[in-house]
Amino acid sequence: MRTQNRISKKISVTVLTAILTMGMTGYAQGEKARSNTAPANSSQAAANEQKTSTPVFCPNEFSIWTAGGASALSGKPAFGERKFGFNGTFGLGYTRWFTPHWGALIGVEIAKYNASMNFQNLSDAYESTETLQQDQFNPEKRIFHTDIWQYKEKQDLLNVNIPLMAQFQTPLSGGTHQFYASLGAKLGIPVKSIYEVTEFSGRTWGYYHEGSQQPMYEQADLGYFPEIKGTKGKENLNVKLAWTATAEAGVKWSLSNKVSLYSGVYFDYGINNINKDGNKNRFVDFSGYREGSINEANVGQSALNNLNVNSMLTSQYTKNGETSSFVNKMSPIAFGVKLRLSFNICPLPGVEKKEANRKLTNNLPLNKNKNKNNIKSNDDDDAQLDNQATPENWILAAERKRTEAEYGKLKYVLILNTDGYEINQSYLSPIMRQMLDERLKVLQKYNDGRHIIIVEGHTCNLGREAYNIHLGQKRADVVRNYMITKGYNGANILTVSKGESTPIVPNDSEPNRKINRRVVFLVKEIK
Repeated sequence: MRTQNRISKKISVTVLTAILTMGMTGYAQGEKARSNTAPANSSQAAANEQKTSTPVFCPNEFSIWTAGGASALSGKPAFGERKFGFNGTFGLGYTRWFTPHWGALIGVEIAKYNASMNFQNLSDAYESTETLQQDQFNPEKRIFHTDIWQYKEKQDLLNVNIPLMAQFQTPLSGGTHQFYASLGAKLGIPVKSIYEVTEFSGRTWGYYHEGSQQPMYEQADLGYFPEIKGTKGKENLNVKLAWTATAEAGVKWSLSNKVSLYSGVYFDYGINNINKDGNKNRFVDFSGYREGSINEANVGQSALNNLNVNSMLTSQYTKNGETSSFVNKMSPIAFGVKLRLSFNICPLPGVEKKEANRKLTNNLPLNKNKNKNNIKSNDDDDAQLDNQATPENWILAAERKRTEAEYGKLKYVLILNTDGYEINQSYLSPIMRQMLDERLKVLQKYNDGRHIIIVEGHTCNLGREAYNIHLGQKRADVVRNYMITKGYNGANILTVSKGESTPIVPNDSEPNRKINRRVVFLVKEIK
């Protein structure tokens, strides 16, 4: 059994080490790729360009999980053996992400722990006082002995746990999925705690005092049982609240924009001793003779009705004249595999846009009395968009001024989108696809071989400059690929990354940074 326990521990440590190594290796590769990646060549074929699905940053995440593995209710006993049982968990939780990498989880779960203990042989003795019925006022001291062999017991604990954990996540190489690690504590509220003696063999006898040569034979009322063999039913364990340290690590798989699947390993270790009464019980003691409970035909099983057989988790024994507890601390231990399905609940895009426009107004010199003539357009389609002095149109005017200073006279300027990308996002959400479809209807007349469509990718100032250049290029490339699926000629689409170099508004707030995370379309006529 000890060999099995050692093998079980080695397997769990190996699995945990492998997942941690995989996560950190992926993280290192991802960081290296970000720092070394130059903007992609716009002439590459669409088939060679890869669409990424970096998860959108969303502060609110709700999850449901299940877990299973090995468990115990104590460490290794001083005498006998411990066997791990099964740990099963089902829970619900909420994670608040403060940044794309750091968040805090709180939840509630139902957890079941079970284990077992056994030993082969034990001789125990203790001094007690017994009052005979015929001499109630003259108690007799006696030495009570037990010889026990082939003892086994099962232990079960059902808790309602309240976990509170700090969680870290970072993209793996490629950016689609993420490595995650969590660390925290759980408060366990006991619902049910029992033990059951599943095998018991032994005998009992005693002396009136230490050194006496006259054993108490054939006196069941004094606890003499020449043969005991049987089982004892379920008995309660008196336990208290449990504090458990918990850790978890694995991979967060992005299934869609709003759904992810966590798969990893976990380890729980009890901090406090949940044994409410302490280890003051004798392992086996005589509870008193009950008339009619013993007969010659069934002395073995009926003897157990007259004995208290306490759990190894809560009792003590005497060996070689020294009294010791079987275990020093009763506390749940568990490790295994965990699956967690999470759902991102983000603010409505309309609400974000309204808030962004409100804050943007404070940064732009708007004059609501101005008309469309204040914004010069080089194209009638542009003029249709510029007939109101709104924050969006001032952004458009600023983009035209910037781009024409760099590219010369342009036929058309469009932006995707004033709602902005999320942090690290490069793929197109359903709302962004809908907006892009509207933009492409306007640009369709320039898909004629006589115009070049320049697609610029932009970011905010969060992150390193090299990574933002890479991210801006991915945003532009993803849009180009989508345009090709809609019938646009890829040879006439040029992608450029501006990274964080050309903000529209100051990067001094999240609404402003979201405006700066954008894609800009420029149309230039081929001379």
